[in-house]
Amino acid sequence: MSGVNPAGGLRVATTNVDGDKKADLLVGSGAGQASVLKVYPGKNVTPSGEPSGFSLDPFDSAILTDGIFVG
Repeated sequence: MSGVNPAGGLRVATTNVDGDKKADLLVGSGAGQASVLKVYPGKNVTPSGEPSGFSLDPFDSAILTDGIFVG
């Protein structure tokens, strides 16, 4: 996940965000990191490289002690 220091870990889940019947990947920042939620549509996930997606900042870049839980 670009722009996030993985030292605090990452939270990962799947769900169908865009209604296309494909699982989409949600990745939330981990403990002690600025709040970032990345959504990668399933249609963009390939075996190589980071897929295109979009970012959300649900807590206005707050540093979260426990990170963002996405599951």
